[in-house]
Amino acid sequence: GDLSFLLSGVLTDFGNFDAMGERLMQGTINSLVLMKAFAPGGPCATLPELQVEVDDVMQPVLDADPRYYYGISQGGIMGGTLAALSDTIDAYVLQVGAVNYSTLVRRSLDFVQYDVLMSFSYRRKLDRDWLVVSSQPIWSLAEPDAYVSHILRDALPGVDISNRRVLFQISRYDTEVSNAASDMAARDMRLGALDSSVYIPWNVTPITENSVPSAFVIYRLDDVQPLRWQRAARQRQQRACGPALPDTGARPDRAVRAARWHGRGHLPLRKLSAGQRAELITWSPMGFQQTRGDARDRAGAAPAGARPARDGALGGARAGADRRAAVRPR
Repeated sequence: GDLSFLLSGVLTDFGNFDAMGERLMQGTINSLVLMKAFAPGGPCATLPELQVEVDDVMQPVLDADPRYYYGISQGGIMGGTLAALSDTIDAYVLQVGAVNYSTLVRRSLDFVQYDVLMSFSYRRKLDRDWLVVSSQPIWSLAEPDAYVSHILRDALPGVDISNRRVLFQISRYDTEVSNAASDMAARDMRLGALDSSVYIPWNVTPITENSVPSAFVIYRLDDVQPLRWQRAARQRQQRACGPALPDTGARPDRAVRAARWHGRGHLPLRKLSAGQRAELITWSPMGFQQTRGDARDRAGAAPAGARPARDGALGGARAGADRRAAVRPR
């Protein structure tokens, strides 16, 4: 899949990154075709499988008209591209959207895990930063950076935007999708920000409700703190792990520890066995997935002594407590 290719083929050799742009373009085309397929007159609009009997009359289970798009996070980001290209949908809600992935990923807490994997091949952080920044032309093949300026003005050929409407929503202090990248998207679209927003970005015009059909709005969520608080919490978690070298073995939880210490500069990659390196390739933000083992392991049974995967590589308080216990001297 795309995630496996990213982990094993791109982060370890950034020369393969151009394939990511091709996959983004294919995903965009698939989404545009899907919109057309379910629009009135589309091949999926009248499928027998999507009909139900109501009072002895077969009725479609979907109301294909009017049509809306609601995208959240990645859907809010890539929805900007769809809004500029689609001739099928006019109303869009882009929640937690943004532009410019080369700016976005380095400011996201989600990138920490990927940065550790990149460090196996590119030891200097400056090199890794340069590679991420220089990747923007590939992202721009499909990400909204090159398209959002055409959503509400300067329509692309064959696209009617006379009834195009966008509600762009974000929250302050978002640590996964940077406010800076979201503000850039609003400026590129020339969206006005509702004057009830918690802040008005630079060069974005304040507007009042009901004054225009499209708007940018920034919420304040009570349980979201500025990034510095999250960074401090992560530093406390790292200190709790202790400075000792981990006992690296074949188990996934030990490979996670090896990756963490390597990312902190404590464990050279040469001290990992070939099997441990293979396990590290499967590290993702959703936890470690062991790819080695006997047929029983590959069929889904947990390896002997292995801990169950936690939801998220950094995890919450409970997962953090388990990891701290895992790295204590045995």
